[in-house]
Amino acid sequence: MFAKMLLCLDGSSPTEQLLSYTAGIAQRFRSQVILLHVTRMPSSLATASAPGIEDIIQREQWRLLAEAHRYLGEIRAQLESKGLSAEAVVVEGTPGDAIVHYAESSACELILVAARRRGNISQIVFGSVADHVVRNATVPVLTVGPIAQEQSRRPAMSGVNAE
Repeated sequence: MFAKMLLCLDGSSPTEQLLSYTAGIAQRFRSQVILLHVTRMPSSLATASAPGIEDIIQREQWRLLAEAHRYLGEIRAQLESKGLSAEAVVVEGTPGDAIVHYAESSACELILVAARRRGNISQIVFGSVADHVVRNATVPVLTVGPIAQEQSRRPAMSGVNAE
């Protein structure tokens, strides 16, 4: 049913809470899990123009990529220790667009993304990655809001039927 799932991670607590859901679904359907992290150059650097700025931007890009690969490697190891197949992918871009594009181009059958609670003004001004993915993805999207600490330890999807 879900041969390949895309788990979107940004290093925050809400996205890491998706791990138990991901593991439960992947075990149930024997899915391959693609761990995706989208890096984005800080706008202050992207718009800067000064002598030598290209070198600073290049170093920052390499730092962000190295940090993302290290982070995803740790998550991949956790999933593989549970007998799951996992692959780590880092792409650069705008998170919502990059997630939707990657899911489509890689034949993912399910996207898992965290939904954060934001104030009305913040939501209007900045939008939401999860909202963008839900509105633009061509495959099912599982969104999970912030979970209380004690609830996040529960086994995920314990009563799911395959059909």
